[in-house]
Amino acid sequence: MIESDLGVKSRHTIWGEHLYELAGFQELLGENLAARLKGKDPTVQPGDLAVLRRICVRLKGQPVYDGLENLTVTVAAVAEGRVQLTAVSDNNVIQIALGLDFSAERIVFNFENDLKTNDDGSELSVRRIATVFRFLDQYIGNGKLLIYSADDSTLLGRKDAYIPMNIIPSLAHDYYSELISQCEVEAEARALRAREAGV
Repeated sequence: MIESDLGVKSRHTIWGEHLYELAGFQELLGENLAARLKGKDPTVQPGDLAVLRRICVRLKGQPVYDGLENLTVTVAAVAEGRVQLTAVSDNNVIQIALGLDFSAERIVFNFENDLKTNDDGSELSVRRIATVFRFLDQYIGNGKLLIYSADDSTLLGRKDAYIPMNIIPSLAHDYYSELISQCEVEAEARALRAREAGV
């Protein structure tokens, strides 16, 4: 009644339309720019979104992942209402791609293709990579993706719990647990070599 007569959307409607996924991004960008993106305005340019600077990628209810904190954001492309972001760690070890589809009110993230690591041979590098494996393990286990502004900790976007498809979560957990263990062993070995070398 209220929704049809007054135009006030119910919680169920908001949930069904996923209007919460990009709510923080829309507020940050402003009503006018968000409306242009929703309308697939072809004149929107990456430079119009310069306000997007640094983000933190987290999962609800989980400790922070050091490798996914304070990532520097670049707007890679804007097309058809979709903003493609690339976020990179300060040491360039971790890179994550995120799509902000304003026309569909969705965050687009494919963990298999959109999260990459680059080991630079340092102890810190392999420790950061271990946190990425921990993120992937917990994301597959029905993790709820959260994206925060690194500047003021504002929640910019969130997704519902990930539902694994064609994945056996227990096997994925064992796989990532083994990778984390390997990273920890390698980190200790690198730390030892550095001490022996007097670094």
